[in-house]
Amino acid sequence: MLIAIILVVVGFLLSFRARIVILVPVSVALIIGFSATWITLGQFDLFRIAVLIGYIFALNTGYLIGASTIRYKREP
Repeated sequence: MLIAIILVVVGFLLSFRARIVILVPVSVALIIGFSATWITLGQFDLFRIAVLIGYIFALNTGYLIGASTIRYKREP
C-alpha cells in the first residue's frame, strides 16, 4: 500500500514536468524492476501480477489527477 501511495505521488509529480508519453518508459521500468525482484526471490505468481497491475494503475491515476489540476495553454 505504501508503494502504491508513493507511485500516485510520483505520477502526480510527473504530470507537472512531462507529457503522457513519459508514462510508457516509467511503466516498463516499473514492470521490469518488480518482476526481476520477484523472480529472483522466487515469489512471482498470479497475486504478484495483480499487485503489479495495481501499481501501474496507481501511477496512471496519479498522473491523471495531476494532469487534470494544471492548466494547459492551447496554441492557436
